[in-house]
Amino acid sequence: MALDELARCLNVRFVKLLELSADKTHFVLRAGRGWRPGLVGHTTIPSSSGSQAGYSLKTSETVIVKDIASEDRFEPPSLLIEHGIQCGASVIVGPVSDPWGVLGIHESDRERCSFSTYDVDFVRSVANILWLFLRNQKARRETERERQALRSFADAMPILFAVVDAKGRYEYVNEAYRGYGDPARLIGRRVADVAGEEVYRTAQPHIRKVLSGETTRFETKLTSGSSAGRDVLVTYAPRWGEGDAPDGFYAAIVDITDQKQLQRDIAERTRHYQAIADSIPYGVWTCDAEGRLTYVSESFLNLVGMTFNQAREFGWIRSLLPDEVEDTRRAWEAYVRDRGNWEREHRFIGRDGRTYDILAIARPVIDENGDLASYVGLNLDITERKKKEELLQLVTRELDHRVKNLFALVLTITRMASRSAKTVEEFRRALDGRLRALAGAHESIAAKEWQGMSLRHLFESELEPYAGGPAKIDLSGPDLHIAAHAIQPLVLAAHELATNAAKYGALACGGGTLRVEWSRTPSGGLTVRWIETGVEGLKPPTSTGFGTRVIEQVLVMQLNAQIDMNFRHGGLQLEIVLPSDVLEASE
Repeated sequence: MALDELARCLNVRFVKLLELSADKTHFVLRAGRGWRPGLVGHTTIPSSSGSQAGYSLKTSETVIVKDIASEDRFEPPSLLIEHGIQCGASVIVGPVSDPWGVLGIHESDRERCSFSTYDVDFVRSVANILWLFLRNQKARRETERERQALRSFADAMPILFAVVDAKGRYEYVNEAYRGYGDPARLIGRRVADVAGEEVYRTAQPHIRKVLSGETTRFETKLTSGSSAGRDVLVTYAPRWGEGDAPDGFYAAIVDITDQKQLQRDIAERTRHYQAIADSIPYGVWTCDAEGRLTYVSESFLNLVGMTFNQAREFGWIRSLLPDEVEDTRRAWEAYVRDRGNWEREHRFIGRDGRTYDILAIARPVIDENGDLASYVGLNLDITERKKKEELLQLVTRELDHRVKNLFALVLTITRMASRSAKTVEEFRRALDGRLRALAGAHESIAAKEWQGMSLRHLFESELEPYAGGPAKIDLSGPDLHIAAHAIQPLVLAAHELATNAAKYGALACGGGTLRVEWSRTPSGGLTVRWIETGVEGLKPPTSTGFGTRVIEQVLVMQLNAQIDMNFRHGGLQLEIVLPSDVLEASE
């Protein structure tokens, strides 16, 4: 439509929009008016200064041709000759430093070959408008590609994930919502209609919180179709728009039925402990109706280093940690007064000076007249359980951190690959090896329970496919262990270096040698040197390749590394300096 308007306003019969190819060797006729059918999209024109468009590109100026027969600056391309073009004007589309292409107007009637300053300015204006349109169109395509990638990722997640607007209506749901119906048909529906009014009432206070800008979490029970209710952990995070308040929120719902069942199982086992308390020689105790100790197992007395006489009359309370003494005394007095059930966790100081976590459970004993006779209690040593809970919390936080880093790493290389790849197959190849390397590193970390890895083992694993090949491989350095958070970035970097060396460097030729050295820096950090020699005819690259960008961006972004890379005679020379936190604390 823009070209039609341009032709009409300037009263010319021929208009062409040429796109410069990626390698800048030629133009492609992308749109036009007046040309013979079948030429648009297929006709190419050299980008050299031998054509009018190429001359415009070379001079970075508007080129006006009043008489093509007498033109001596360039040779008219066959496209113009075949259509009898007599005159024309060409302007660059896009910035001069990085042009998109050329817009041209042409005329075969010599009587129309008179272009005023206004005409030329009008063509420039149309070219600028076209550039803005093309740039916005490209940005929309890139945005849509990223959106589709994120949607694919969300669909693959084993959790319910949704985007909800400020009115409580779904804008997006992932495939996990299929249990509630076709995800496409859920768009626009209210949360209350899909999840049910009861669940919505539970969620409402949290929705108000998230729409005020606060991330919130809560537990509830969901039902889907005829299936039994499932316990879930719901997380709401605000989605910030252009205003000061969120314009919606993100919802992530994780099934925790198994974990809740585990908690219920533990509670049931606790009741079992109460039933068999009198058969356990460790930690059984009794009190009279006033709450005074009348019996306690020797195992408890040995634990705290007291005699029975020392422990009675609330003497046992002195073995608690000081900050628990008064609170426990008041709670016990209230329990005796109310004749309720006692269940409380304590921290006792043992005779060995260590702290022991004790779960104290007691129930009132009622006589045949319905009067309170005494209390029977049981102390369970839950020290190891508390340690495991703390360890589980630590591992959970660590796992959450590692997964976020892994997602960030995958997203980084995916974006880099999508920007450099020209085809889907090229994109797939660019990702395949790198994702396999990350998966292998993740598996190794998990197998070692999120502990570190030997630096030598890291390089040996990545270079193993090339052992026994034509090149010589030499690894040297002290016995150092890499911290868990640094393994995946270093594995990815080693994978890129080994792959490039196998394609173009020392691992690809019989006389090549690869030497990997590492050492501690004076500040406690790590220096790694990758040295390739014996590569004949090596020419330094003229541009930064995808692999090089992966190495530089991942190591710098993830590990705050300093990188020195150069191509000397005979092969790549690379030095990576890393801070001290990449090494395990024990190093």
